[in-house]
Amino acid sequence: MRRLNIVIAGIVLACIGLSGCGNTKNISEKSTQPVIEKVQEKEVSVNLKSIENSYKQMSEVFSQKFQNNVLEQINTLKKSGSYRIDKPLAIYNPFGTVDNGLYLYFQTEDASYIEYTVETEGYGSFTRILNNDCENNLATEHEYMLIGAIPGQENKISLNQYNKDNRLVSTIKFDYNAPELKNDYGYQCKMEKGDSSQALSDGLYVSFSNGISMFDNGGVIRCIMPVQSSMPHRLVFDEDGSLYYAASKNKLVRMERTGYVSNIYNTGKYGLHHDVIMGENNKIILCGTGKSGESEEDLIITIDRVTGEVEKMVDFREMFSEYYNNTTWGKFTSKRLDWFHINGMTLTDEGDLIISAREISIILKITDIYNEPKIEYILGSDNFFKNTEYEKYLYKPVGEKFSLHTGQHSVDYITDESLEKGQYYLTLYNNNMANSTYGATTYDWSADDNYFGATFLGKIVDNDEVDSYYYKYLIDENKKTFELVDSIPVDYSAIVSSAQLMNNGNVITCSGMKKSIAEYDSEGKLIAKFTGIGEGMIYRCYKYDLKGKWFK
Repeated sequence: MRRLNIVIAGIVLACIGLSGCGNTKNISEKSTQPVIEKVQEKEVSVNLKSIENSYKQMSEVFSQKFQNNVLEQINTLKKSGSYRIDKPLAIYNPFGTVDNGLYLYFQTEDASYIEYTVETEGYGSFTRILNNDCENNLATEHEYMLIGAIPGQENKISLNQYNKDNRLVSTIKFDYNAPELKNDYGYQCKMEKGDSSQALSDGLYVSFSNGISMFDNGGVIRCIMPVQSSMPHRLVFDEDGSLYYAASKNKLVRMERTGYVSNIYNTGKYGLHHDVIMGENNKIILCGTGKSGESEEDLIITIDRVTGEVEKMVDFREMFSEYYNNTTWGKFTSKRLDWFHINGMTLTDEGDLIISAREISIILKITDIYNEPKIEYILGSDNFFKNTEYEKYLYKPVGEKFSLHTGQHSVDYITDESLEKGQYYLTLYNNNMANSTYGATTYDWSADDNYFGATFLGKIVDNDEVDSYYYKYLIDENKKTFELVDSIPVDYSAIVSSAQLMNNGNVITCSGMKKSIAEYDSEGKLIAKFTGIGEGMIYRCYKYDLKGKWFK
């Protein structure tokens, strides 16, 4: 049997697919589970097609000219032959967006859905049902980007075809020698099991550093997506399942399930950093930075994903003008004044914006964001804001006394049916470093009794004597209070990092400076910790099951 031999660089992203739907109307879903019957397995030889997609740097990849040229070549190949499941059109990472992704295109006589498995000696297996966006997930035309293969290894790939009755009708197998990648960290994280007997949540851990890496519950890296520069800190999807992420400081891209970048939004004079969320009326909301020579990371901007128009939504130099006008260029400031430093955003059910500002250790709620943004409340130190115009916005900490969040990241909004109207939760990663990193203020954080057990460093250093924390606040807008209702000590990280509360109650934390990603059960007991992911610090890690997007 001839094997796929490809010499390029790459790793694996989730199976992504765009498919032609068959005539699936009036098909009833009698069973939601596949029916496994003995069918003949067919081992085949799959030949890779070559296309012209060479590039010298990632800026070429993230250009519409490059993407459209590759798409045109693929469309020509699709028209030039008859491709079946046992003889698919196969191309290695054609669009340059999935390092090691294997593009497949084929047709089936009957409307079907496809489950695939990648097995690699020493790395276990990876199985997913591919989403084709057709009714009941049944299609006659299939187009996917497979992820899961291990670079430099012999991977055995199986394609299981199921019919409208969820019955297995064929199994195709082939070997795939995935291209070697140049890295020093391998393709499997070190996994340390904790004391909890609870299971890890479903999905892939997605870590953001100098690119995007995805790994499974066994710590095996299943996908790496390169970027032009280190900017992405979250993935967001539209109603069609297309993925949006920052590919550089001035580019937000929209990637289809095949790996094709269908839209490139250039933000012009505004730089991107840290976070992106989906807003209303086709607006994408992003953390922004002004042009060179100005202060940084103190703007919220929007991109209209239909027109591409870029607008400024909030300028915190204006909203916090009293404080901003009294900041100074501290000893750690280089070419920009980093006085506010937005590093996380979330939207409430009412469409209000909640942000995290690292440099002054506040959580801030803003209303009427599309018209005349206004401060609703601030979670922060009453000492820091004493005798200022912002003092009136402060919510009061209640319950058992706790050290306030400081240098925090990754705020998220959580609702619960058991709560009263006006109540909700906020989760965050409390870095527990109480000082302005870049010295924009002379405020003495160490003298503030709102913080205890925190670090007061004056510069970014490691520290093994203190912890960072996962925090969960109960916000009561009726009483204007906030209460710490859950806290988990985690590996200390002075900067970067993230926290995420999963639907099953598990908590995922990323201590970026320690390069450790951990998952805890609902009682705060460690289930597993992963280390040795990629190079450099990890800015964030979130877990995505990708169901209804790349997978079914």
